[in-house]
Amino acid sequence: MSSSFTIRVSTPEDAEGILLAHYSAVHETAKNDYSKAILNVWSRPVDAGRIAARRTKMGTDKSIISFVAVDDLGKVLGFGELVPPVTLGAIYVAASAGRRGVASALFEKLEVKARELGMKVLRMDSSLTAVPFYIGHGFRELERGTHRLADGLMMNCVVMEKTL
Repeated sequence: MSSSFTIRVSTPEDAEGILLAHYSAVHETAKNDYSKAILNVWSRPVDAGRIAARRTKMGTDKSIISFVAVDDLGKVLGFGELVPPVTLGAIYVAASAGRRGVASALFEKLEVKARELGMKVLRMDSSLTAVPFYIGHGFRELERGTHRLADGLMMNCVVMEKTL
């Protein structure tokens, strides 16, 4: 795989790639920090129904600002989301693209956009897996907590914040 990539605004056509990157990040990168039950609810297998639903949401929900990292062939390597006024929604990178600067590049783009929008702080529920990444990018831990998944299952997380 090429190590070069580009960061750009995501489009509904990126839905499948975003879901595949999310699934890989959850089931491969985070597998040592969570039970199989949590992983399976956090990210279900990617199928036509999930792709269609994500594509529709991306086309209609303007409250989420989303960027993707794509390789030279246009394959989605990862994505990141902002939900103003204060939320960093997510940064996920496919396991195969990990440790190549993709997450850092996505975060830098999101941080610039947050500042452009006048956001003063970024808050998020981080997975246990991602805590070191966020600390390395200037976040501080506010508290340990839980995040409710779609079916009501609770997963451990860390509430984090960065002042911009």
